[in-house]
Amino acid sequence: MKQELIVPQEAAGLRLDSVLAKYSGLSRTMVQKMIRDQKVRVAGNVVVPKQPVNENDIIEYSLPEFEEVDSNRPAPELEMLYEDDDILAVNKPAGLLVHPGNGRANESTVADFARSHGARLEARLRIKGEYPQCCDECGELTVARETPTACAK
Repeated sequence: MKQELIVPQEAAGLRLDSVLAKYSGLSRTMVQKMIRDQKVRVAGNVVVPKQPVNENDIIEYSLPEFEEVDSNRPAPELEMLYEDDDILAVNKPAGLLVHPGNGRANESTVADFARSHGARLEARLRIKGEYPQCCDECGELTVARETPTACAK
């Protein structure tokens, strides 16, 4: 899906990857991959992630297609702090992974909980703001039910 972003004044002079990540809701890592794959252009030109942008530059980009992940892992029991049609907010306990990985692919994760509550997610959750990233950390975690929601908020 083709998208356009007009660079606002407050983003002038910042790196392209940072600006696009901030205003699209995509992760900076994903934006950098899109740039390397030439899925991002500024004024029709191929760009590099660290390229500074100017006010009113037009950033054109194509959102990647996400595959739903079919997990056979059981959903963990989590305290639901808030839920509406767009987001889930949960209390993540220490020791629970947010995403599968690091040789622990068979352990239940926050992603499994979100999917069990109707979230349609890409392989890795897109989580807005500060959150307990490490397995050993705990705290409130807000998850968008769908990738377009994460991009729009």
